Amino acid sequence: MSLFFVQRLQSLWREGRTVKEVPDGIVFPILAAMSAFAEETLEGWRITPPKSFSDEEIINAAITVYQEIADHNPQTMGKSKAYYSQLYQLTSLYRRLSA
Repeated sequence: MSLFFVQRLQSLWREGRTVKEVPDGIVFPILAAMSAFAEETLEGWRITPPKSFSDEEIINAAITVYQEIADHNPQTMGKSKAYYSQLYQLTSLYRRLSA
């Protein structure tokens, strides 16, 4: 996880500069957004983001929603349909543009 991301989120549990735990309300919507890149293969399911996709894009979107929609509250963020929707729209756009 980027140091920039860690510095901007106060709700992370840290030991020094190492992140030990990230609240579910932050993680689950990001994972749900990554489902736009999921595809079933002969070996099982695989998440394959396009080469043009950058983790920083979804991290910056997550930070914006965390601050603006959820008012810095990870519980609110994890329960917000708007948060899931905004992140999924971002990954879906990458998926469509890479096809």
